[in-house]
Amino acid sequence: MVTITDNQTRTCPDCLQLVPIRAFCSHRGICYRCYAAYMRRYRAAKQSRTIRQFTAQVKRERDARKVQALCGQMFAKFGGVDKFAAAWKANLDAAPRGSRGAFNSYLAILRLVETANTPAPQPDCSLYSDAELQAAMDREAQKAALRLLARLS
Repeated sequence: MVTITDNQTRTCPDCLQLVPIRAFCSHRGICYRCYAAYMRRYRAAKQSRTIRQFTAQVKRERDARKVQALCGQMFAKFGGVDKFAAAWKANLDAAPRGSRGAFNSYLAILRLVETANTPAPQPDCSLYSDAELQAAMDREAQKAALRLLARLS
């Protein structure tokens, strides 16, 4: 059995510093400080890729409901509207000026504005009887009450 003492060191291949063996990440072969920096870069790249995919989908989408669903997915993934907006802004700021990524982001923003300003189509109530309208209103009221209860619990 090999015992490791506190004075045994090894050179990290990333930072080229002499680091105690206990401060090495076993599965990467680098020190924990370099591993933490690697993971930060990895997570940032993954987040950037997610935002690029989102902007590409939104700029192509014509259906307002699908755009809303995409936004809802992103809000859930990033932990809210504020965090998603901050990540999107950071991604846009990091994109080179005039790049395809920046252009796609601006097109996606325009699509979101267009979707937000498009009124929902109103049903033609003259096609329904009074009983059908009352039943539809009751269903909508029940749905709204269930959504409210779900938010409160």
